[in-house]
Amino acid sequence: MNIIGHQKNIYFLEQNIAKNQLAHAYLFYGPENIGKATVAEHFITRLFCLCKEEFRECHLCQQINQKIHPDIFWLHGSLKKEKIGVEQIRQIQSFIFSTPFAAPYKIAIIEEADNLTLQASNSLLKALEEPPKKSIIILISRSFNNIIPTLRSRCQALKFNFPGTKEIMAYLKNKHSLSQLELSEILKLSLGRPGRALELAKNTEKITQIKKTTSQILSLLNINESDNKFKLTDLIINSETPQKEALENFLIIIRDILLIKLGLEPINQEFFKQLKILSQNYSFEKIKDLIEEIYQTRLFLTMNVNPRMAIENLLINYL
Repeated sequence: MNIIGHQKNIYFLEQNIAKNQLAHAYLFYGPENIGKATVAEHFITRLFCLCKEEFRECHLCQQINQKIHPDIFWLHGSLKKEKIGVEQIRQIQSFIFSTPFAAPYKIAIIEEADNLTLQASNSLLKALEEPPKKSIIILISRSFNNIIPTLRSRCQALKFNFPGTKEIMAYLKNKHSLSQLELSEILKLSLGRPGRALELAKNTEKITQIKKTTSQILSLLNINESDNKFKLTDLIINSETPQKEALENFLIIIRDILLIKLGLEPINQEFFKQLKILSQNYSFEKIKDLIEEIYQTRLFLTMNVNPRMAIENLLINYL
């Protein structure tokens, strides 16, 4: 299983199992692509699977990995880019109140729990007030504060931080045949997130796509034309990389501008001259606002919103 870092959280969860001190609900929170869902899968495997210590890929391990185990309910909030509503929580309630089919527990995992509506959160809260004995609910969220206080107070909260660069580097070297240049580029572009690093390691062609999109974005940002914001919107919408990834490239560019203003080395060092010229147009306050709005727009793109409208609003109002 691809887990990089998070050993304290893993140890805590395994001790919960060993001491039979399992909580009815857990909240895993922290930045995207750092391994929260992978740790949840590891936790369930340790709880369900008989091959635990050897950690062989038995049929139970495979069922959990493929998300087809009959006693596990995976709710992926972002697949349809919409909020998680009451009806979906009712499905979870019906599931956890049923008798386990083959395992000791019924487990529901809610990914993108940030997308729970208030009504859905309150409905889930009712289930956690009097939970079935043999049930566990795991909420996976980008932020502790994105979960309403009454709901998170019912959960055992575990914070997930970025693993160290050395941990990511050691794992990539061990699992993938990468040149030193590819390894260096992956570490920079992943921004310390192991999930993103693994994506790039498995498909190094993405690095070339990212560089191409970065070059195109910089070219438009350095052209002082009235319609360049609309051209930039078209570029992000129609990019070879998904819109969310194109916005990620944009975010790295803005961070690079901040690094240059602070006298530090940018991530995209090959574009240093363009970034240096561009940095003269941005105050620290403008950079701060723009970074916040990029994160907000990326969140909107996981919901049922018009992508063009969200991206145009970002670029017109904050660029």
